[in-house]
Amino acid sequence: MGKTTATHGSRYQSLAYVGSLALSALLPLDLSAQTRPEVRLWQEALPYYNPAASIAGEGGQLAALYGHTDSRHKYYLILGGMPLELLGGQQEVGAQLLHHQQDLWEQTALSARGALSLPLSLTQSLHLGIETTFYRLSFDGKRAQEEGITDQELPTTKTEGKTFDLSLGAYYTGRRLSAGIAVTDLLGSSVALSERYRAKTSPLYVAFLRYRIDLGKSLALQPSAFASYSKPSGWREELGASISYQDRFSLGASYRFHHIWTAHTSISLGSLRLGYLLEQDTRSQGSPIYRHEFFLSYTLPLNQGSKEETRYKSIRLL
Repeated sequence: MGKTTATHGSRYQSLAYVGSLALSALLPLDLSAQTRPEVRLWQEALPYYNPAASIAGEGGQLAALYGHTDSRHKYYLILGGMPLELLGGQQEVGAQLLHHQQDLWEQTALSARGALSLPLSLTQSLHLGIETTFYRLSFDGKRAQEEGITDQELPTTKTEGKTFDLSLGAYYTGRRLSAGIAVTDLLGSSVALSERYRAKTSPLYVAFLRYRIDLGKSLALQPSAFASYSKPSGWREELGASISYQDRFSLGASYRFHHIWTAHTSISLGSLRLGYLLEQDTRSQGSPIYRHEFFLSYTLPLNQGSKEETRYKSIRLL
């Protein structure tokens, strides 16, 4: 009797297993797509993490950033921003293009953002921003097979899908303090790579803080803190500081918990600004892993004409 019961139990488990396999063959399979790449020079590319943060000064600004770990992991980012004055208020509009390659995944994202500035006092303001992003994700299943990856749940050809997502942010600026919170890709949109395979974008929660300490007329010290969290990548916690000379040359360093060190520098040459970052990751037992980022920005002299006109009138009055 006991043997018969055990036999029926094993048959039931076998039927349930076969049924689950049949059902999984009919339902779309979820693939774990990579999240947005970690931009380490976040101070130079704030709108990447927070659509309320501005990269535009008195004029517009164009910026480009390139990051590289090895031939299988690289990314580039192009940012643009322009201030506006509409209905008696201050706004900013901007766009960005991201391309990210990591192993067998490729991600291309085109974003448009807008931010509204709310003055709190003569030296303080609150910025609220929103961003919409068009994603194109692709997975190279053919290359996976060529590299000996034989997982039956993976596509055997190159598949791709498209989707939209949304980001929100708030950014406070004062005479010395600036801080922001944001969530990117908050919808967690599903991407149909094919009839059977799907991927999802993952929300990223971000907070950062910076404080400026003037050291005389030419030098300034700026400590900073950055934290982010996403379900696939977990926590990123970073403390750092930089020192600048006449806001033209800066040198800084930061520490990310779990044995990751970074050093970065930047220099301004008129309307151009150049930056470089080196990161050393010592978490692995072997040799340290080094990552590099390069940054270039150009300030558009949109208000140059009005400034020249004002100077000309002053000369006439004299």
